[in-house]
Amino acid sequence: MPSTLNLFSGSAVGSILLSGPSTNYDNVQDGLLITLSNLTSDTLSGSSFGNRNIRFDLSSVGLTPIKIPKEKLVVNSSIDISDQLSQYIGKKVQAQLSDGNSWEKIDDFYNNISGFTIKSFGGASIKVLPNTTLSINLTAHIFGDYTDGDFKIPVIQVNTYKN
Repeated sequence: MPSTLNLFSGSAVGSILLSGPSTNYDNVQDGLLITLSNLTSDTLSGSSFGNRNIRFDLSSVGLTPIKIPKEKLVVNSSIDISDQLSQYIGKKVQAQLSDGNSWEKIDDFYNNISGFTIKSFGGASIKVLPNTTLSINLTAHIFGDYTDGDFKIPVIQVNTYKN
């Protein structure tokens, strides 16, 4: 299978059905590259920001695709990816708010915001399920002015790779 072939493209959290690999992943070259979105899923902020939706732009941290070697792609196994995420802990991210019509940086709404930082990651493992399905429920725990919570990071693409 060529490394340029997309096995998944879209935006998903949870179960992701891959298109193309064999049931035991023996045709995925050297493994999988999992690309994460630079935007967390949005959630209602509550009264802290006037009941607006809030999400975080992670592009400032430079997320690189998660690399899963072929030998770890065993059905019913769980793959720890925390070592690939640890470099982003303590990095600053930008918050965005929406009134339901458009997204704007939080600085456009409020002055004196000191920023938001990735404190940790939750769900930092990938479950290899039967029928070429991966389960990925990654969250970033983001701390800052008026917020301290977990925000889901969607997967936007899965490809094979060749070393």
